[in-house]
Amino acid sequence: MNRILNHILEQRNGHYCNVLELSNVYELQCTIEELCSEFEENYYKEEIIDFIESITIIYYTEEEENSEEEEDLYNFNVANYINELLAN
Repeated sequence: MNRILNHILEQRNGHYCNVLELSNVYELQCTIEELCSEFEENYYKEEIIDFIESITIIYYTEEEENSEEEEDLYNFNVANYINELLAN
């Protein structure tokens, strides 16, 4: 199991759901940026990628559903985004 996930489970006494409900790619990118900034000092980039890729993404919006946004969200390449983000 991923060290980050193990750490989170320990800190929260097992009370953790590895799922995000998002309505578009921008929300996913913002979440990834926050997670990377939280973990980059203590974990390898590969561990961060592994952890974030393990999160189940659910398309959810209170607005009218948009199939293009949904498809973009599900097809977003997390590893590429993190590699670019942490390269700077």
